[in-house]
Amino acid sequence: MHHPGQRLESKCLWAPWTRFVAAMVWGVVVSHLSSQSTLPGLPGTLISGGLPAGLEPSGADFHSRERKLYVVSDTGVLTSMAIDGSSVTNTIVGGDLEAVCVANPMTSLIYLGLEVPNMILEYDLASSSVTRTFDLTGILPSPGTQGLEALTFVPDATHPEGGLFHAGNQADGIIYVLSLPLISNPSSTAVQLVSTYQPAPFFTDLSGLHYDLSSQRIYALYDTPNRLRAVSTTGAFIQEWFIPGIQQEALALDGCTLVIGEDNGPIRTYAPFPSSGSCPTLSADVVNISLQAGGTQHMTLDPGPTFGGQAYLVLGSASGTFPGVAVGAFLLPLNVDPYLLFTLNQPNTPPLANGLDFLDVLGMGSADFVIPPLTSPAFAGVILHHSFVVVDGSLSVSDVSNAVPLTLIP
Repeated sequence: MHHPGQRLESKCLWAPWTRFVAAMVWGVVVSHLSSQSTLPGLPGTLISGGLPAGLEPSGADFHSRERKLYVVSDTGVLTSMAIDGSSVTNTIVGGDLEAVCVANPMTSLIYLGLEVPNMILEYDLASSSVTRTFDLTGILPSPGTQGLEALTFVPDATHPEGGLFHAGNQADGIIYVLSLPLISNPSSTAVQLVSTYQPAPFFTDLSGLHYDLSSQRIYALYDTPNRLRAVSTTGAFIQEWFIPGIQQEALALDGCTLVIGEDNGPIRTYAPFPSSGSCPTLSADVVNISLQAGGTQHMTLDPGPTFGGQAYLVLGSASGTFPGVAVGAFLLPLNVDPYLLFTLNQPNTPPLANGLDFLDVLGMGSADFVIPPLTSPAFAGVILHHSFVVVDGSLSVSDVSNAVPLTLIP
């Protein structure tokens, strides 16, 4: 038998807890709403006019060394193009391709996400062939066409494989952090699940991922709710944007240019992203170089057309970026040490190539840090940072860039 008094007592006991939980949930929602921003560069620039009819962009990544945007279609096509949409080439790989990412831009290998079944394909651009297949059965759920939808690589100089893959599952919005034998065993197809996280508990339909080296953020794209979310590499919330379009699945970032592709065809760029004030003007294609094997860190300078034709000087430090040093009205994010003085007094001297030159009419330039093979292992563990200054015709510093890191590993 039910007693009205008991029901009332139960309601009275639970009401405060219900209000408490509701208040907490509302607080989380309000805090996230207050961090939502309008996407810069609206309405965007269409760059997909040269793509073949019927192509359905489902994933994208920018190759920093080749300066190409790679796009995959769920019809099995791999497309490469310039960031402005020119120089389009298409290669048939086959399968339900949903994601693409570049792990090490110094190699010819890229990694493709296959949804049915859930797999990561190692693809060699030089031979146009799949070299390894990593089966994710038993690691990611397999809800048909709501499985592996997003893939990015987070470099880590301290990790034996050079970093970890973050694979997004569309159905539940969970990201699976995976270790693949990129370095330890180039013939193995073993997959190790390291951890999982969910960057947006209120959303599912995760459709794209991109790791930005300069800000050390992961950007997560959500199709149905039309959101782009910035989180840490463990899923902590940073910022969120409303995004236009429908069926947004492809996501990439080249410096300050955001790329979003829709499964029904259009690919657009938005700039400057995330904002003009926080837009990095210096980027690099790798974060570590092996002293044994040697290698090159290619740096791209892009302060913008305002500085076109002006001189630039790339400087370095082996002792960090804080507190930095004042240069005129700017703060150079490098600490003074012998390496900084070396790059200042002896520009264009190895290991730094093209460190002193002129920006082109678009305000762009490049420089390389080169380590020859069999360099002394005594330098292992050294972390270098580079930044550049722009000098105008009156020999005054007109701009200073952010700093990019480089770790020397055995």
